[in-house]
Amino acid sequence: MKGLIRNSVAAAACIVAFLGATEADAKPTGIKMAGIDQCVDIPNGNFSKGVQPILWKCHSGVNQKFDYTGGQFSVMNGALCLDIEEGKTQGTTRVLLWECHNGPNQRWVVKDGQLQSILPTPDKVPVCLDSEKQGKETKLVARKCNGRGTQRWQTK
Repeated sequence: MKGLIRNSVAAAACIVAFLGATEADAKPTGIKMAGIDQCVDIPNGNFSKGVQPILWKCHSGVNQKFDYTGGQFSVMNGALCLDIEEGKTQGTTRVLLWECHNGPNQRWVVKDGQLQSILPTPDKVPVCLDSEKQGKETKLVARKCNGRGTQRWQTK
């Protein structure tokens, strides 16, 4: 039991170290792709249900700030969260802003610089926050964790 508690505390400390804040103070943070000046951005500041976030040059605007509480990245005072569309774990799935409901498709853990969904998958390979070029924009998606640079994140 002590080992389990110790491991849980260590995992929580890793998340806090990655995010730079505790849930108690849950300060807004930017989510930046590691190694480049691109941040998760709500396009045109359109904080509406169903909007797909994009990558955009980091500028620290309100449309690049997220609160991290209870494993969820949220905006609009916790009204909308980063959500894996319909909880799909196969293939490439859009990540959208959706009403926060604390479901597994909205909860993320930090592991090895990746943001991994807690959604269970049939093959036990976790799903990670990723990005994909779609037309003129690079949009957020979720797909199996593969260690590529598009799945490496840090906060700013």
